[in-house]
Amino acid sequence: MISFIKSLLGKDKEAVKEEIQEASILQTEAAGEDTEAAATEQQAETAPETVLSLHPDWENKVDPTQKYTLAFMVNQLEPLPAGYMAVQGLKIIPHEDGVEVTAFVRNGSDQPLTLGERTLCIVLPDDVLFARQSFNMAELGELPPHSARPWSFVFNRDNFLAHNIMVKKWKLAFEQAQKRLVLPHKLEMEESWLKVLSDGQKQAFIDLAKKLPPINEGEINLQSVSLHPLTNGSLQVIVLFRNGTKQPLFLNSLPLAIKDAQGDVVAQSMFELENFKLDTDTSKPWLFIFPKEAVQKENPDLSRWGVYSL
Repeated sequence: MISFIKSLLGKDKEAVKEEIQEASILQTEAAGEDTEAAATEQQAETAPETVLSLHPDWENKVDPTQKYTLAFMVNQLEPLPAGYMAVQGLKIIPHEDGVEVTAFVRNGSDQPLTLGERTLCIVLPDDVLFARQSFNMAELGELPPHSARPWSFVFNRDNFLAHNIMVKKWKLAFEQAQKRLVLPHKLEMEESWLKVLSDGQKQAFIDLAKKLPPINEGEINLQSVSLHPLTNGSLQVIVLFRNGTKQPLFLNSLPLAIKDAQGDVVAQSMFELENFKLDTDTSKPWLFIFPKEAVQKENPDLSRWGVYSL
C-alpha cells in the first residue's frame, strides 16, 4: 500500500481524484430494514464528514505528506447512506501471486464496525467478473464511525476468470451488493442467485462457465447442471439456458421432463416463468422444482440424467 501512496505524490489534485473508483455499497447488519434510497434521501444534507482512519500498524509507516494525500482522497468521497458500509477501489497493480488492489473500506454508520469473512470481486464494465475471493476483513481492525480506512487485498491468480487482458475500468465490490455478475461465455448470475447460492455452488458455476464450449451460432439449448431429491419427494433441478441466436429469448411457460440413464421419464411438469429474458449470446441458470405429484418413476437410475423440453 505504501508504494501506491508514493505513486500519488507529485500528481495534481485532479489526477489523484481520478484514481478513485466507483463504490460498492452494502447495508450493515445493524442498519435495520431501511432501504438504501430512503437512507440516501435522509442523509443528503446532514451526512457527517468522512474521516481518514489508519490501521495502528500503518500509523508509523505513513509520513505526514502521504497522510495528507490519503486525507485529500477521503475528502473527495461521496457521502454514504446512513447505516451503510462500502469498499471503494483506488489502484490495481500486478503482484507475484496475482493482483493487488488498494481500496478504502468505509463505515457510514454511527457505530464502530468490525467486519468478518467477506467475498470481494473485481468487476469489469457490464458486470463482467474478473476475480472473486474471500477475505478475513477482521484483519482491518475496528473501523470508527464515518471513517475510511485504506487497505490492500491480494487476489490470487487461481481466482482469475480471465487472463492476459488489460484492466482499465474496474470496480472492487462486495459480492453480496452486486445486482448481477457475468461469468465467462456470458453466463449471467442475477442478484437472486447471488443471495441464495452457497459459496460452493457459486464456485461450481464459475468452474462450469470456464469449461463451457462456445454455443453454436443460431442455437438455443438447455444444459442440465444438478439434480437433488428433496425430503418431501420433490425433485430440484438446476439447468442452464443458452441463447446463440441474434434475438433475445422470452419465455412465459415451459413444459419439462427429467429422463434417467434408461431413457425413462422420471418426472414431467409445466412451469410458469415470470419476466424470463435471455439476451443474445448469453447463458443463464434457472432452478425448477418438480413436485412430488409430477414424479412418475421410483428409484430411477440417475447415474446419467437430463432435463428436456417437451
